[in-house]
Order: sequence, then C-alpha cells, then structure tokens
Amino acid sequence: MLVNNFLILKKQFFNHLHAAVRLVVLLSSLLLAFPLSAQLEPGGARAEAMSGAYVALANTADALFVNPAGLTRAPANSITLFYQRPFGLTDLNYGALSGNFSILSLQAGFGAVSLTSPLFSEQTFVGALAHNFRNRLHYGIAASFWRTSIQGYGSSGSLSLDLGLLFPVSHDITFGMSAHNLNRASRGSDPLPQRINSGFSFKTSQRLILNFEIHKETKFDPEMRYGVELLPFKALAIRAGTANNPRRFSAGFGFSFKNVNIDYAFLTHNELGVTHKFSLTFSFKKRILQIEKSDPFKPETDAPHQLYLGGKHGILVPININTAWVDQLTELPGIGKRSAEYIIAYRKQHGSFVNKADLQNVKTIGSAVYEKIELLITINDKPE
Repeated sequence: MLVNNFLILKKQFFNHLHAAVRLVVLLSSLLLAFPLSAQLEPGGARAEAMSGAYVALANTADALFVNPAGLTRAPANSITLFYQRPFGLTDLNYGALSGNFSILSLQAGFGAVSLTSPLFSEQTFVGALAHNFRNRLHYGIAASFWRTSIQGYGSSGSLSLDLGLLFPVSHDITFGMSAHNLNRASRGSDPLPQRINSGFSFKTSQRLILNFEIHKETKFDPEMRYGVELLPFKALAIRAGTANNPRRFSAGFGFSFKNVNIDYAFLTHNELGVTHKFSLTFSFKKRILQIEKSDPFKPETDAPHQLYLGGKHGILVPININTAWVDQLTELPGIGKRSAEYIIAYRKQHGSFVNKADLQNVKTIGSAVYEKIELLITINDKPE
C-alpha cells in the first residue's frame, strides 16, 4: 500500500512538473523577447489546420492578422471568433474577434486578440484597409496596438504597422506576401518582432488547394510551411499541414451551414504538446467582385479572371453553369433559388450548355440578367 501511494504521488509530481516547465518556457519567451501572442498563430482554425500556410490564400475576416490584402477577396462581410488553450495549458487562454466590411471602394477590417493568464495579460487591437488594382494587385495595411501587463512589472503599449500583398500569377496560382512591424516598434527597450511571410497558393481543381509558405522572423531561421485544403463536399472542408521550425503537424476540418462556418484544428508540437483551436464565422452581406472586360490576363479573348465570389468556402468564378449546384448558382447576381433550379432542370432536359448565351433560353433568365453574369460564368472547367 505504501509503495502504491508513493508511485501515485510520484506520477502526480512529474505531471505537475511537466506542466510547470511548459508554462515557464512560454513565460520566458514573453519576459525575455517579445509579446507571447506574437509567437502564436493569430489566424483562425482554418489557417491553424494548415500550419499557418495561409499568406497567399487568406480570404476571410481574420486575414487582417495574417495578410491584410486578403480582405479584398473575402466572399462576404463577416465576423469570426476563435478560441484556444495553447499547448493544453489550463492557465493560458487565447482568443480573438475579427470582422470585415465594405466602405466605398475599400475593404476594412477590425480585430481584437486577448491572451491571459494569472501572471500576465496581453491585448492587441487591429484595424486594416485593403484595395485592389484592376483585380491584378491586391494590397492592404494594418495597424496594431499592443498592450501587455505583467504582474509585478507594470504595463506598456506600442503601435506596429503591417503590409500585405496578393498577386494572382495565373488563374490557378496566387502569390502572397506580408511584412509585420514595418516601423520597428518596441516595448520599452525591447524591440517587437519583425517577420516576413511569402508563399504561393495553387488551386489544382475546384476542390483542392495546395499552399506553400516561407516564414522568416528576426533572430530565427526561416521556417517552411505546407498546407492543403480539400472540399470533398460543398459543406465540408478537410485540411492538413506541416512545418519544420519548430517541427510540427496540424490538421482539422470545417463545416458550413447557410451563413455559419464552424472550423476546428489541432496542432502537435514536439516539446509543448497538442493545441486545439475552434473558430466560428457568421457571414452577412455577400460581395460580388466585378470583373472588367479588359482583364489583364487575357485581353485578347476578354476572358474573365478567376476571383472569389461569395460562397461558404470562397467559390471561384467563373462558375461552370454545366456543373454548378444550386448553392453555387445562387451566388450569381440576379439568380435566385428558383432560377437555379430551372437551370439544372434545363440541363437535364437539353443536356449541357454549348454556349453561354444559351442560358437565356432558361425560364426567368432574360437578356438583362445574362448581361450581369456573362463575365462570371463559363461552360468549361477552365476560363474560356
């Protein structure tokens, strides 16, 4: 009996010791270098599930934390919340709120991040503006105000500036880059971190996206990040990712229902254990990204450039009217559920559309509606 009690106490001691060591590691980075939240991925569960390989794909409200240029590709005005307990530490709570909305010809974003523990608290407030030049170059800037309070040390605040860029290399490849803390802000005598993220997002099909990113932070070696997003069904997304510095693996999934998205991710760390993250997104007014006929990619054919157009996972336009389901078709301006059902019924009766203009033969769709959506639709898997 005495031996058993000793073994139980020994196990409990080492469990508490392990938790304390992990907390000390995190607190040490806070006290010696820079804000702890700067070392945690500020994006939602979608980005976390792909190990942070999100700089070229960012198209949701939390893009302002990762790449503010991504706000221009947000499919709808929305609000996103996320929560996690980093590395399973019960004394640490990390959460954020972000939102995006249209203002004149710009996209605006706002966000707040909170990291708390019994010994310290840290809040970050972010505002961002983004714009795009002829759908060829997307750019955005974000301002972040950091405020850190440490028990026994007082509190301090600082303001940092971030810049983000997105450049569609082709219809299926996008290059993204973001630079954080351009003004070299500091907390007292300690400089805040500066980092640059750059990478590519490859859309290999309507349902598969591959991401590659290089993350470089001052005082640290470059980190390679890889992520994949698969949409086996229109309401389900499966994601996974890996990175090498520190070595880690992540995965997760997302469900969508009407205007609500629920995302989950878990991240494994060799030294600190597992982190679980949850995100909840509410979408409101959907945005239609207009396309000019003088598209810079193929001006000789007036082919439309693929852009994000509404949709719960950011459906790409042009939409293939020969394969699109009801939810996709209703993303088009002037196309309601009834018209979408007529389109599908027409395909069943007459077969695939041979020409886009044949869409005018569908009941409820006339020339006025067709003119609105002509550049947003296709009859092939690739732009014409």
